[in-house]
Amino acid sequence: MALRETPPQITKQLCNWWKAFWFWNFVHYSLGLTSSIGTAWIAANKATQFEYLPIAIAVATAAITFLKSGAKANAYIAAWRYLNAERIAFELDPSYGEAQLADHHRKAEAIIGKAD
Repeated sequence: MALRETPPQITKQLCNWWKAFWFWNFVHYSLGLTSSIGTAWIAANKATQFEYLPIAIAVATAAITFLKSGAKANAYIAAWRYLNAERIAFELDPSYGEAQLADHHRKAEAIIGKAD
């Protein structure tokens, strides 16, 4: 059985969401590790020659909350999983229409929208 080709807009969107997931995931863990390690290091070394380090750690800690990077990463991967499952159904089921796939794309966009 030959698979139907997924509309290129859907394929491109899935690729973009995958990249966005990894970007926000990287931001989340980078800021989290910087905040955690930096805070522990400052606590262990009360006298530091790096006078701007505590400010940088405070900014990184605030950015985790302000950017909501963890929530955004989760939203992008949830939308990707949802639309990817629908993409597979579209490819395998000849009765599954493009309009139906477009409707699921809108629902996946709404998943991302809730994280903003």
